[in-house]
Amino acid sequence: MSVIVWKKIVQIQWNFLWGGHKSVRKIAWVSWDKVCQSKRDGGLGIIDLRAVNLELLGKWRWRLISGGVGLWRDIILATYGSLFPSPHLGGRLGGLRKASCWWRNVSLLGDPEDAISDWFLEGVAKKVGNGRLTSFWFDPWLDGVPSMSRFQRLFKVSAHSSCMVGDMGSWVEGQWIWVFRWRRDLFVWELNLLESLHEILNHSTISTVEDSWFWMHDPSGHYSVKSAFLALSCSTANEVIFSVEEKRLLPKVWKTWAPSNVAVFSWQLLQDRLPTRQNLWKRGVIGDVSASTCVLCGLEPETADHLFGSCNQISQIWYGILRWLGVELVPSHGVLGFF
Repeated sequence: MSVIVWKKIVQIQWNFLWGGHKSVRKIAWVSWDKVCQSKRDGGLGIIDLRAVNLELLGKWRWRLISGGVGLWRDIILATYGSLFPSPHLGGRLGGLRKASCWWRNVSLLGDPEDAISDWFLEGVAKKVGNGRLTSFWFDPWLDGVPSMSRFQRLFKVSAHSSCMVGDMGSWVEGQWIWVFRWRRDLFVWELNLLESLHEILNHSTISTVEDSWFWMHDPSGHYSVKSAFLALSCSTANEVIFSVEEKRLLPKVWKTWAPSNVAVFSWQLLQDRLPTRQNLWKRGVIGDVSASTCVLCGLEPETADHLFGSCNQISQIWYGILRWLGVELVPSHGVLGFF
């Protein structure tokens, strides 16, 4: 699925949720990231199609880097000349300027604004054998970090920036010896970087077996759409900010026999995301602050806490309903005091 297609589908989801359409754009009261969180994490549990699109693109990437044979792989190789150094793991973007939209998306997992994080690079690790299929500078084969990122200065002066690991040394009397070539003589401080690089390389092992990739989010080591979706969900969950009270209360909203529309209303209420006059004034729908007072009492600004707690015109009604339901009120004012 291309980036344009899934964006249109997400827009359809958004319009369905908030009731908008092309001619009238409704207010999105809750951020889409929160909406797509699972119910146990405080969200609405709506599937994030952005994550679904990324995980399916990741499946193509996995097939490319993990080897295998196929006509499609031969076509890509014939079209773009080489799959290495892996453009999807830090290669030069210039080689993708004339590439198809699908290949750019597979190589880069969408545009920077579409990517949730560099989750694919963080989820793969390279098991180096003979080094013939591993880019020395671009692939994360040393402690899961590309050498290009860790030693940027050395990469810039390297005469073999596109070489494989197996091309960066040779066997001498049964021992692997690293051989580096530079476009100029290294400065003293660059020699210190080279020494640090050698220290890391001394902990690596070069053998005669073939290189292989390992997917760290699945015990089998193989990429799966399910494990990728869980990895993406975890990365977005860490970015979504809920208050302490929201984290405690929002998951409880769904543990009720109330109709779903009532549960969603409560979910918005607990986040103060209802179209109260105060919220409408904050969003510019009501231009005059004097028009944001409570429609019932006309004494205070119409907020969620006021309507469902402190308004003297309706507080007794809420109190009577809760007493009838057998709900024990906590000594607190506002919406959260009812829960």
